[in-house]
Amino acid sequence: MSNATSQKGLISLSDLLGPMRFTSGDSTGLKTHDTVWRLLDKKKKKKKKKKKKKKKKKKNKKKKNKKKKNKNKNQKKKKNNKNKKNNKLFSMS
Repeated sequence: MSNATSQKGLISLSDLLGPMRFTSGDSTGLKTHDTVWRLLDKKKKKKKKKKKKKKKKKKNKKKKNKKKKNKNKNQKKKKNNKNKKNNKLFSMS
């Protein structure tokens, strides 16, 4: 990347596309303008999809943990209620 582009915070196409080789197209070996942008869009979509998947996974994990916590809470409540009933029975007799 040239000094001028790095100062402005711009990224060159070669940086975005990585080590991709442009073989088809005109005599310089570069693909047409449309193809380059299509490739960039494809890369962007893939990244977005990955991010979405990660978010969903995190959400599901949170949900699962909450369910587990509630289950344990309910079991404790049941146990306490049972103990209270038993204690009442013993104290009455």
